[in-house]
Amino acid sequence: MADNNASKGKLSLKSIATLVLAVGAYFVAQQFGLIQSDGTGDSGGGTAVAEPEEKSGTTQKPQESKSKSKSKPKSEQASKPPAPKEPASKPVEKEQTKKGDGTALVRQSFRAMRSDVMVEFDAKIKVILRDDNEGSRHQKFLLDLGDDLTVLVAHNIDLAPRVPVDRGDMVRIKGEYEYNEKGGVVHWTHHDPKGWHEDGWIEHDGKVYK
Repeated sequence: MADNNASKGKLSLKSIATLVLAVGAYFVAQQFGLIQSDGTGDSGGGTAVAEPEEKSGTTQKPQESKSKSKSKPKSEQASKPPAPKEPASKPVEKEQTKKGDGTALVRQSFRAMRSDVMVEFDAKIKVILRDDNEGSRHQKFLLDLGDDLTVLVAHNIDLAPRVPVDRGDMVRIKGEYEYNEKGGVVHWTHHDPKGWHEDGWIEHDGKVYK
């Protein structure tokens, strides 16, 4: 009986020693990476640490989009074409036409033997003629345009007031030129009651007669 108990004690000590060696070998192998872990414990903590990096990466995206949205108005403003400038030459041309020498048009019409030309010019009265009382009454006088050119004015005093002119007075005339070999005639120096023809007039001493 004593021998049996002694043999049992030796076996238990051997089993304990074997277990201790096995556990120690396991931890040594795990320490040197000979045995891979199952992903629990410390490895799980490692994945939890990576989450803040992903969140920090997502917070940078709105900042990039804001910077892009701020740059859009600058590009839109730069793409707008400049406003076109209005030409300033047209009013000047009109003033030059009004201030031009209207007697040149009368001379051109006489040389070209043209009629039905509306003219406007300044001239001096050379001769006062008698009124023409046949049909519509007309006040008549000759204008000196220079270069031996004279023009007869036939002013209808049934439609417009008589102009109180004397020889040597300056007048401004607007009317219709009709060619003849003596220099031509200017009539329609009055308004048109029917409105069919462009109005004419005679200006003398700052007053207009039409």
